[in-house]
Amino acid sequence: VDDAAKDAAAAAKQKAQKQDLIYERQMHVANRAAKAAADRAEVLEARREAEELAQAEADAAQRKVAGIKSRAAAHQDFLRGQMTTKERGQVTDDTGMSEAELRLNARLLNQAVHIVGKPTQYSIKF
Repeated sequence: VDDAAKDAAAAAKQKAQKQDLIYERQMHVANRAAKAAADRAEVLEARREAEELAQAEADAAQRKVAGIKSRAAAHQDFLRGQMTTKERGQVTDDTGMSEAELRLNARLLNQAVHIVGKPTQYSIKF
């Protein structure tokens, strides 16, 4: 009876050890899965932060380029305005005369041409 009790106790002990090993293995696998999930979440968070930073930098660069373009366009408009002022000065023979003064000047010049004949120079430039 002693041998049977020892065998039964040994079998029970062995079964308990096996159950303990199975439980520990399950806990180990669960811990590894949880750690892997945490690592994946950490990687995804780092990737998201990097993408946000890259997007913010791209937006800042885009705003900078838009500002440069708008300043360049304003400068071009300013230059066009200066060119038209310069051209306007050339049209009025650099004297700054108004339209009425130009018409009067042309009429006087025509009268002078009829009196004098063909002049060699029509206007004086300074």
